[in-house]
Amino acid sequence: MENKTYVDLVLIAFPVTIGIVSFFIKRLMSNHDKHGEKIIDIEKNYVKKEELEKKQKELKSELQNIVKEQITDVKDDIRQLKSEFSDSNNKTLKAVESLSKEVNEIKINYISKDDFLKQNTLLSNKMDKLMDMMYEEKTKNTKN
Repeated sequence: MENKTYVDLVLIAFPVTIGIVSFFIKRLMSNHDKHGEKIIDIEKNYVKKEELEKKQKELKSELQNIVKEQITDVKDDIRQLKSEFSDSNNKTLKAVESLSKEVNEIKINYISKDDFLKQNTLLSNKMDKLMDMMYEEKTKNTKN
């Protein structure tokens, strides 16, 4: 009878033990699969620190190169604008000097409107006097 009890005990305990072990193995495998999926998700969506630092260095060097190129372009543009402004300023200065010379020549070679009117008035007065003198002379000659 003792053998039968052991056999019954083994027949009952063995499937229960296998069921419990199977449950834990299945749970362990499910957790392993979930962790595997999470690892794959992390690998897809996240970056390693070394890769991030490397990418940051690459982007930083690219940005520095772009900024250097733009600074060079801006400096070239500034030089070009300075030369253009210098040329236009020189042209303007030459034009102003030319106009100043012409104005000075006009001042020297021409008389003002007021002076012209004064001279005309004086000339007109002289002509009036001459006419008066001629008229008087003629009237004297006709009386004699």
